[in-house]
Amino acid sequence: MNYLFLIFTVLVFSTMEVVSRMIHMDIGPFSMTFLRFFLGMLFMMPFFLKDRSNIKKLKTSPLSDILKIMGLGILSVFFSMGALQIAVHNGNASIPAIMISSNPVFIYLIIGVRTRQFNRTMILKLVSGLIGIAVIITFSLNSDFKNPLIALSFSFVSSLLFAIYTVLARDFVLKYGNLFVTFLSFLAGSIMYIPFIFLFNEHIAVNITFKGIIIMLYMGIIVTGAGYLSYFRGLKAIPVERGSMVFFLKPVFAVILSIIFLHESMNIYQLIAIVPVLYAISPEIRKINAHNNR
Repeated sequence: MNYLFLIFTVLVFSTMEVVSRMIHMDIGPFSMTFLRFFLGMLFMMPFFLKDRSNIKKLKTSPLSDILKIMGLGILSVFFSMGALQIAVHNGNASIPAIMISSNPVFIYLIIGVRTRQFNRTMILKLVSGLIGIAVIITFSLNSDFKNPLIALSFSFVSSLLFAIYTVLARDFVLKYGNLFVTFLSFLAGSIMYIPFIFLFNEHIAVNITFKGIIIMLYMGIIVTGAGYLSYFRGLKAIPVERGSMVFFLKPVFAVILSIIFLHESMNIYQLIAIVPVLYAISPEIRKINAHNNR
């Protein structure tokens, strides 16, 4: 069941760069990311308030832990996702999709440094997954590498920071619960955007269309709110470095979605590239089958 939560997360995350690219001319990156996480926070609020234990945790938890959780929210929501949205706005959807899908590599390196343990098989699978997603995106029929340096730089920063957030936030999720940590993270990260929206003179909803409103609601409620809750719910009982490897499926899902909704086709190189991606996540597949056979 935990892997199903992770797969749902990656499935909805796979649509983020594509749908945000559809309205990037109507709304600036700071405004878009602020609305994403603010709407996600509003989506979580009724559930947060309904569970009285969350209010109790706010009153009884050490202030240092609350500040750390909110600091991690700023790291993820403001710095990591802000960098990702800048990459999408100034580059394209392809390069950010490659880099954010490679965050399992950073997660594994962080875990390896913390535990001082590295596994050769895991490293081989990480390299296999990276090669697969790079080929899938590179040979995508609608790839458009307009500003690769900008997209690559901000995407790299975004992926690295998201990996750090995943590793550190999971410790607090296990201690305080998924909803508590995610809600506070979204709250702190969203607030950080407000001065920058005015500083860069980004006017929210001035040019946004009805289509843009629907896309923003989808990004805020489904991709961000439900997606993040599902992500950490899936990681609760799975080693983070292994659970995160389902992110290698992100480009695969993106291509499949483009075939279904955009009537694009998959070329032979992309079909072949799915093989190393499946090899990269093969431990998870075996575990799912073993769990289902119980």
